[in-house]
Amino acid sequence: MVLNMVFTSCTYHCPGYDTNDKNRIPFRLSDSVVYVSNHNDTVIFDVNDFYAEGPSSFKGFAMDVDCSPECYYQMTSRSNLQLTIKERQTWSMEILFVEDRPYSQVVFHRPPRYENSHFEYEVFVNADYVITVNDLSGKRRINSFVKAPYRGIVEFHDKQTGLTWTQIETETK
Repeated sequence: MVLNMVFTSCTYHCPGYDTNDKNRIPFRLSDSVVYVSNHNDTVIFDVNDFYAEGPSSFKGFAMDVDCSPECYYQMTSRSNLQLTIKERQTWSMEILFVEDRPYSQVVFHRPPRYENSHFEYEVFVNADYVITVNDLSGKRRINSFVKAPYRGIVEFHDKQTGLTWTQIETETK
């Protein structure tokens, strides 16, 4: 009995990404973002942490290398609000407010799927989408938010204070 086996390699193409692409991570170190509440209070967040692995582009065997390099920013409020917001992207996206459990999304699914939360999304003409997330677990301080391409978190509701904060200005340096 002759057994013929043919091995074929599964090649994979990773086109890489531009580390300056603000659709992926909208803010950089030293940027400031201004939010106004539904009671006309104002708070400024400063980006105090930023990281982006270099662009990754290769052709090779599947699973040889990570095609979704990590990048993130974290910003902290200047006021007594004591709030931090962190957006992190690798093969998935995570959004973290203060020390709560992160909202985690697997990017391979469209529309996005967030653990223990309800979400909606809207597709624009240019194929970018706004994500609206409402937490159903009741265990997070920030229980709803809206994320938009190139602008990050554009609105969020703080269950602790009862205030809804809306982004009004971004100061990039």
